[in-house]
Amino acid sequence: MDTGTPVHVLLEGPSDVAALEVLLPRCAPAVPGTAYRLVDLGGVTNTARALRELAEAAPGSRVVGLCDAGEARVVVRALRGRGCRWSTWTTCRSTASSCAVATSRTS
Repeated sequence: MDTGTPVHVLLEGPSDVAALEVLLPRCAPAVPGTAYRLVDLGGVTNTARALRELAEAAPGSRVVGLCDAGEARVVVRALRGRGCRWSTWTTCRSTASSCAVATSRTS
């Protein structure tokens, strides 16, 4: 993977960013040479705006995201609205939290 182009990780808010700042270094050896840019969306309803800005600033960027499972519809709508393709969509629930994950490329 090109280390000059980071994977943009879209996250609902600052607590999600803080959690991944702790966890990502522990997982990074599994994906050597990958750079990540954590993006605080300021709420899942800003997903479409963030995708638009990424498409303009870094076309073809790789994007992944986390959101509450109950908010997955907002992310799907934003991805479809941008014409993005996603290769993975996983919704997971646990007693502590729930999340949905999407990976896509900006277009």
